[in-house]
Amino acid sequence: MIPFSKRSYCFIILAAGILFALSSSVNCQYYTSGTDPGSLKWRQIKTPHFRLIYPLSFEKHAQYTANGLEYVYMPVSRTIHFPVPVMPVIIHNQTTIPSSVTPYAPRRMDFYTAPPQDLFPQDWVDQLLIHEFRHAAQYSAVNHGFTKALSFILGEQGTVSAIALFVPLWFVEGDATVIETALHYTGRGRTPSFEMRLRAQLVDKGIYTYEKAIGGSYRDFVPGKYELGYQIVGRTRDIYGFDIWSKVLSNVGRKPFTLVPFSGELKRQTGFNKYGLYDTLILAMQKLWKSEDLKYERNNYEVLTGNKKNSYISYNLPAVMKNDNIIAVKSGLDDLTKFIQIGSDGKEKYLFTAGYNFMPESISVSDSDIYWSEMTNDPRWTMRDYRVIKSFSFRTGKVRQLTHRTRYYAPSVSPDGKLLAAVEVTPENDYYLTILCSRDGSLLRKFRTPDNLLFVHPKWSDDGSRIVTVVFGKTGNNIALVDPESGNTDLLLPFSFMEIKRPSLWNNYILYTASYNGKDNIYALDTTTKEVLQVTSARFGASDAVLTNDRRSILYSNYTSSGYEIVKQLLNPHEWKKIIVPEHSAFPLAEKLTKEEGFIFNTDSVPKVEYKSELYNKATHVFHFHSWVPLGIDFENISASPGI
Repeated sequence: MIPFSKRSYCFIILAAGILFALSSSVNCQYYTSGTDPGSLKWRQIKTPHFRLIYPLSFEKHAQYTANGLEYVYMPVSRTIHFPVPVMPVIIHNQTTIPSSVTPYAPRRMDFYTAPPQDLFPQDWVDQLLIHEFRHAAQYSAVNHGFTKALSFILGEQGTVSAIALFVPLWFVEGDATVIETALHYTGRGRTPSFEMRLRAQLVDKGIYTYEKAIGGSYRDFVPGKYELGYQIVGRTRDIYGFDIWSKVLSNVGRKPFTLVPFSGELKRQTGFNKYGLYDTLILAMQKLWKSEDLKYERNNYEVLTGNKKNSYISYNLPAVMKNDNIIAVKSGLDDLTKFIQIGSDGKEKYLFTAGYNFMPESISVSDSDIYWSEMTNDPRWTMRDYRVIKSFSFRTGKVRQLTHRTRYYAPSVSPDGKLLAAVEVTPENDYYLTILCSRDGSLLRKFRTPDNLLFVHPKWSDDGSRIVTVVFGKTGNNIALVDPESGNTDLLLPFSFMEIKRPSLWNNYILYTASYNGKDNIYALDTTTKEVLQVTSARFGASDAVLTNDRRSILYSNYTSSGYEIVKQLLNPHEWKKIIVPEHSAFPLAEKLTKEEGFIFNTDSVPKVEYKSELYNKATHVFHFHSWVPLGIDFENISASPGI
């Protein structure tokens, strides 16, 4: 052992301090979504076309995911016409972020497996299989010809560069949304709220220029690339054939040096470049939607929120206090999301600003507190986070965190204010309805169904004896009544892929939002006769219905081109229209796309091959050289820096 003198120790500390002061961050990934907990044990499954890498805790779902990927391989890539090489798929089940990404440098698919509460009736993992693999197929369509040769010089960054420079984001996401819709009974293209914002803009505010539509605006609300992209990609396919976009992508791969390979091939195929195609399609959509708007039958309701014609402001998730004051979540283009109180005189009172990670899925109000769910980050691992329940006290004006390191969603407070019902999603994707103490968030009991249905938007009955909730499974969604003592769950409808959400009990009716007629409206299920009646006739969309204290009216969020407003409407069952619940959605474009594809994702048809599961050794996979140009390019921030 070599002894160190006091002088040596001082020198080491000084040298370490200098190195620390001069240090800078070094990134070894071109695109990284973060780090999973180091304690995780990883497994892998290799199939003919995929390599699934997943935590040991996801083992029981891994075989289904692997088989599902193989099941969609041909249908998803068929209209691309280019084979997709073996694709790594990394499962992240420690985060509650409902998302997924398919980066290309390094090439992989990242699945975040925790489902959101605001989910259309498609199993979350099933959606990821279809949507994200379509992105992988898009990359393969570009990675040939000149671009393929470029990849020998730049590595995988060569393909990334061609896509980032020449393929618009509205196409990238719009095309994946088209496939997600066409290959399933549901999907965003069959979701009214997905189309609603663009419809309202075209009908009320007119057509924006192409640049504004894709680049956004600080003055006006502009629907996102998913909504616009779905309409352009889908309607172009409907007019010019299902393989038109394969030809466009192929030209980007073969001739990126022409500087306009995307628009150039688009014009050869359709007679329009991307600007002309946008103008033509958006004008036709406006004409169609304006003609449909003329048939709208206006409800008699009272608007409770202020006039906001010159700005875009939304009021969502209204809740009624015992003194008839209304609590709501208010958001806008130029303001942070906040909780407000609306008095009987219509005046707004600011309560507090929601946290950065607040996701407005639901709020619940007692006479003393507001409850909601919010994401909190792990201090060490970016790919591990939590969903905790927080409360705001009207008495003290302070926010408290009731639970810690939990994964709770959509809390609902009981009528007596003593209990909370919340949805729990475990890292293993087991779904529970939990009953908690509202005072400190402690767990009292929890239930799950034998077939592991996902509970969504639970709500207590007036007497606290039942909880009404939407449940999700592989065959769609349903409305259920749950006994909060025993956990007994009664399903009230046949499972379907028609979107339903936010139920509440009123006498012998269950009021809920559904998409039966192509728009979000409030419906009533008669629990005695099982008849379904239409309560509202919204121009663009209605949601978030809650009962007033006198039980004679409902409040709900009514969408306008200037955002959601809160309205009040009398409950009169004699005026409600009895409907026959349709078997399929009222979205003609989606139906045409499905007919073109000739394939529908069916859970029962997913193969049950038992693939070999083996240890994934992190130590032997430390390095993976995917690109070798000495430059790191950030296309989102339009910047570059030296790197490997």
